[in-house]
Amino acid sequence: MINYSSDEIAVIYLDSFDNLEYKHKKAIFDFVKSPKEILKDFSTVENYAEKNLNANISKTLKLGNNKDYIEYILNGLENKNTEVITLYSEKYPEDLKNTGFPPLALYCMGNKELLNARRKIGIVGSRKTLPFYLCKTEEIARELTKNGITVVTGLAEGGDRAAINGSIESGNVISVQAGGLDNIYPESNINIFKKITKNGLAVSEHKNDVIPVKYLFPVRNRIIAGLSEGVFIVSGSRKSGARHTADYALEYGRDVYAFPYSPGTSSGELPNSLIKNGAKLIENADDVFDALMIERPEETEDIPLSAEQQAVYTAIRNGNDHIDKIIIETGMKIYEVMPILTALELKGIIVKEVGNTYGILK
Repeated sequence: MINYSSDEIAVIYLDSFDNLEYKHKKAIFDFVKSPKEILKDFSTVENYAEKNLNANISKTLKLGNNKDYIEYILNGLENKNTEVITLYSEKYPEDLKNTGFPPLALYCMGNKELLNARRKIGIVGSRKTLPFYLCKTEEIARELTKNGITVVTGLAEGGDRAAINGSIESGNVISVQAGGLDNIYPESNINIFKKITKNGLAVSEHKNDVIPVKYLFPVRNRIIAGLSEGVFIVSGSRKSGARHTADYALEYGRDVYAFPYSPGTSSGELPNSLIKNGAKLIENADDVFDALMIERPEETEDIPLSAEQQAVYTAIRNGNDHIDKIIIETGMKIYEVMPILTALELKGIIVKEVGNTYGILK
């Protein structure tokens, strides 16, 4: 079982109550010096509850404040292969923490290291994205992610799905869900969701069983914007859900990018409006690299790798640069990993650095 700190357990405990609003959960944590205090001395929660919550919620909170209930929650997460990164965890992404109302908890399936990837860009678009722009989105996402940039998106058909299709092979993709990770919407995307949890990261601010009702989608979009240094709006009408993502990005001081559209194209209303108001016009991957002020690496020939070599290479590329981290990430033994590292060095795609760490060359 994952070894959570006392502060993290306190957040997981309080976040488990669906009938307790975000503002009250956050207020309770602001009321104490550290989250773990609410488990040691429940009177702090009772004092807040008496003034701000109804009696039924207060009673439910008190009944759940015991070891058996907390173990029940933690075992449920473990059984679902879900790890929780809380607002008080060391691994909580700083860019998201510094937004207006950051999630108290991020429920993760997959490579949680992607939350702190150095370069991340949001890519979102309408379900009604035109085929030409779907192809361009997939192409751009592929170019970005194979060069080490992580794409952050949702899971909807259209622009989001194109971003995932272009990113999934590299594994540099974060898909943010509106509901819990057991309630994928739309259900037709369950297979691509499984690929994301295997190669990339699926994340939600809700515990696994939460159903993705309509109002959760625009609220979810603040996480996409908050995780990203910039947001690329692929398509959308003026009232599209992508508008919320763009608005959050502007509120958080992030750059906004958009495809240009011919006048009168309904799915291009939002991008054109954003460009008129200062968003950066994007036509291809080079435009994104320029906007991010990244010098695009020269194309190199593909070097064939065995499945084991690819696993080790991917682990290093995802930030697991120390030999101990590589062993944990791949599940291999040290005697299996060492010859693979040597082979990758000979192929010229990794380099051994100081203290049993390795870096990517290609």
